[in-house]
Amino acid sequence: MWLWIFNKQKKGVLSKEDRLERTKFAKQIKNAHTTRNSQLNYWRSIMYVDIVGFQYKADPYVLATTPKARSWRKKTESLRVTRKGSKEGQTCLRFLVGISYDAGVTLVAKVPEGMNGHYYARMISENHFEGGLKECRRLLQDNDTVQNSKVAQKAFAKKKISLVAIPPRSPDINVIENLFNTAKREQHKMAKDNKIRKETKLAFEERIEGILNAIPTRAVNNLIDSLPKRIDGIIKEKGCRLKY
Repeated sequence: MWLWIFNKQKKGVLSKEDRLERTKFAKQIKNAHTTRNSQLNYWRSIMYVDIVGFQYKADPYVLATTPKARSWRKKTESLRVTRKGSKEGQTCLRFLVGISYDAGVTLVAKVPEGMNGHYYARMISENHFEGGLKECRRLLQDNDTVQNSKVAQKAFAKKKISLVAIPPRSPDINVIENLFNTAKREQHKMAKDNKIRKETKLAFEERIEGILNAIPTRAVNNLIDSLPKRIDGIIKEKGCRLKY
């Protein structure tokens, strides 16, 4: 089966081993939380964190109205990425974003293009994550090497924050990815509706921060509550990536 993909910066190819690992993970979740309410309570207890890049152009109206490239991929595949949150030959501003159930967007912080593990560890030690952590202090992030570096893991341990590990190449489990798509659509819609023909990097940064912070708590809750259905879908599709 073939699907249209509109964004060329997708996660890496999903291998047979990846699909087996994703299926195993989903079954473990089902075995550990045998009722839907139990599973909902588990997912609701987690803070979800990721880094997202927004493409900057001095004329955002042109960017918003330029047709996006499309690529074919199989259901088990997608395209490789050269660098997290950025595209070659383009200027991107990167943000670390966190969400939590009933709290909405709890963290929006600009991060540098060349962020390393020590920078990320400093953000952890400076309590950037505290606003979104629940009582159990669980945090889910993807498998980015910087975010999971030894120095970052030590900083998490010092703050008594436990990391929820998800299988590689599983953006459909880290629901914050869906909010990024929503924010990028709003970024372009705003540029078109307001006919923004000139914008400084500082103004662009402030606009993106405003878009991210304005995401309704209801939207965050709905995404987190979709996770039991996603887990069922991963098992049904034998580990293939879902249409989320």
